[in-house]
Amino acid sequence: MPLYASKALAKALEKNAAGKGKAPATPKPRAVQHTLDGTVDEVEEEKKKRKREEALHQAALMANREVMDAKYARLRFLFATLNGIYMPPAIRARALEAGMAAGILDMFYMVRRIDPDGKVWSGLAMDLKVLSGGYASKDQREWAAHLIEQGWRVYFPAGVMDAWWSLCAYEGISGEDNWAEDLQRVEESIRRMTEG
Repeated sequence: MPLYASKALAKALEKNAAGKGKAPATPKPRAVQHTLDGTVDEVEEEKKKRKREEALHQAALMANREVMDAKYARLRFLFATLNGIYMPPAIRARALEAGMAAGILDMFYMVRRIDPDGKVWSGLAMDLKVLSGGYASKDQREWAAHLIEQGWRVYFPAGVMDAWWSLCAYEGISGEDNWAEDLQRVEESIRRMTEG
């Protein structure tokens, strides 16, 4: 007898093969992800979709940073954690063992800035959200509060353009570079690609 995901599925397949029933519905594949306490959680399809969309926006931001790096050398100090991407269970488990923590924001710009009014910022932290329906988790809000207490500027931008404009506002980038027409087209492409 062949191995199947469940006895119920095997029974239904045997019944169908004998002509005694309807074909069983194909079970939906379930994604799992290791949690910080070592247990395994099922990941809803919507969460995976949101993570994929956030990762696309983040990749577009980092690609734009690479292009603008020649003109604004300090942009090389913008980096991303891996918290903003979906990881297969085995890789996530290893990342947790290596010290990855829940709620850490996705991107850090390790450049100290002084506002015109004299306010000193230690750096900029951002956690990119999808264009619609994105929200900060309880853990992310706790990390954001901690970072603000430590003198960091914190944003939760929706999409690549909002993230780029947040970075530009922090760094003082203006004009055509701030407008980033090519990046706007990329964001629109991501929106069309992920809305279905």
